[in-house]
Amino acid sequence: MSITQKAISIATVFAALTGSAYAIDAPGDVSIGQSLETARPMIEAACVNTSEQQHTGAMAAPAREIQTQINCLGLKIHQGQSKVEYMFNDGVLAFVWLIVEPAVLASMEPQLLAEYGEIAYKNDNYRIFENGEVALRSDPPEILIASKEMMRSITGLEIEE
Repeated sequence: MSITQKAISIATVFAALTGSAYAIDAPGDVSIGQSLETARPMIEAACVNTSEQQHTGAMAAPAREIQTQINCLGLKIHQGQSKVEYMFNDGVLAFVWLIVEPAVLASMEPQLLAEYGEIAYKNDNYRIFENGEVALRSDPPEILIASKEMMRSITGLEIEE
């Protein structure tokens, strides 16, 4: 399955967290597999500040040619702020990192368990929910959102289709 065929809504994952004390203001209809041109204006509208980086060569892996990273700063998470990294491989949104404080990550886990099922895959670095598209990482404290194909590539875990 190609990531361009997947339509994991970033806002849907963030919305799963709104039942916790950490409501998140997420960019509109940004989804995994969406083009950079379509997603960029929605990301920029939702973030207090954005910056963009381009990676090529080994730094761009797993992109074939270029990886574009849009950093979203100032995304509101309850009373605090967070950073979200939108990673576009060759112009297509491949995965998203929501970077939070450790205590915030711990408090978000019950909401994610309720929405995405039990932890079905894990290794020393990642705990992936049953849906195979949302993962927790403790060091650094992050939530990873990706297609199953990309999740396998990032985590090294065999995730069932």
